[in-house]
Amino acid sequence: MLTTNGGFPDHQVFEEPGLESLVVRSLHPLGGPMPFELKNMNIHGNDFPKGLLEIGDSVCGDPLALGITGEHFGKVYWQDHEQAEDPEDWSCMNWMSDDFGEFMLSLKSL
Repeated sequence: MLTTNGGFPDHQVFEEPGLESLVVRSLHPLGGPMPFELKNMNIHGNDFPKGLLEIGDSVCGDPLALGITGEHFGKVYWQDHEQAEDPEDWSCMNWMSDDFGEFMLSLKSL
């Protein structure tokens, strides 16, 4: 994340066999203009299960999250915001990668 510092990735399409595809709109920068920098997007909490940090979003408004504790540490997820009802429910969280760097390398051009 320090290398990319947010923004709009050159490659935006996440497609993996057996998983839903997703188009990444942006990643939140570590610092920069409000309101979309990483700290501001997480300071008031979010609708994720505990241990996830919002790091970006898709073109459909689905948030992207990074696991920051326990068994989810370092893993990247996206949340189907239309299915999210209970912040502690993992059923609306969709695994994307075991590692942020791996996730970035998996993205393809539109």
